[in-house]
Amino acid sequence: MIRISALVLVLASIAHAATWVDYKPCDNTKPTPQLVQIDACESHDCTLTRGTPYYMSVDFVAPFDTDKVFNITQKPVCGNGLVCPLYQGSYYSYAGMWTPMNFTGSSMTQFSLVDEKHNTLVCFNLPMSK
Repeated sequence: MIRISALVLVLASIAHAATWVDYKPCDNTKPTPQLVQIDACESHDCTLTRGTPYYMSVDFVAPFDTDKVFNITQKPVCGNGLVCPLYQGSYYSYAGMWTPMNFTGSSMTQFSLVDEKHNTLVCFNLPMSK
C-alpha cells in the first residue's frame, strides 16, 4: 500500500511539473507548434519572467527536411534536446532550457527553431512580464 501511495505521489508531481501553455503565432507564414509545455507554469495562460530560465518542451511537425537545427540564439540543438536529421511531415519534440529575453519593450517573447539557412521550423510568442 505504501508503494502504491508513493507511486501515485510521484506520478502526480510529474503530471503537474509541466503544463501546456497557450501561445500566439509569430505570424501567418511561420509554422506553429503542436504543443508547448513549460515546467514552471501552473496554468495555460502562463506569463514568463524576463531573464528567468525555464525548462520547456515543444512538439512540432517539421515543414521541411534538415540536418542542422538552431535555437533563437543560434546555438545548435541537434543532439542537445532534439534528435536530427528532421524529415518533412514527421513529428518531433524539442526539450531544453530557455531564458526568455526581449529587448524591444514588448510584453511578448519569441521562441523559434531554424535551419542553417534561417528557414523557420517552428515559431511562437509567449507573454512575458517586463
